[in-house]
Amino acid sequence: MPSYLVRVALDGFPEEDDAYAELDSILLHYDFTRTILGAEGDEYTLAAGTYDGESTLAADELRAELGDAIADSLEMEFSILVVQRSVASWAGLRPYDTGADDD
Repeated sequence: MPSYLVRVALDGFPEEDDAYAELDSILLHYDFTRTILGAEGDEYTLAAGTYDGESTLAADELRAELGDAIADSLEMEFSILVVQRSVASWAGLRPYDTGADDD
């Protein structure tokens, strides 16, 4: 199944806005998360509006489906980028904080 990186920018809203929390819920419904796995299996947090996931849809079909879902739920201007990826490289991503206490 193809892996995708999706970037959504809500026009005129800061990344801390509640609209981004709603966006997270929409993308989670499609099994996309704001984390990405590193080579050693560690999870890292992606920037607000950036999601990692898999889909059986082609990139343009996925973009259209996600775009429709976002438009229906948020009713605001946005831009969306869907990239099918085979390899990813990054620097500076923070480790994902599960919120669990280490004892």
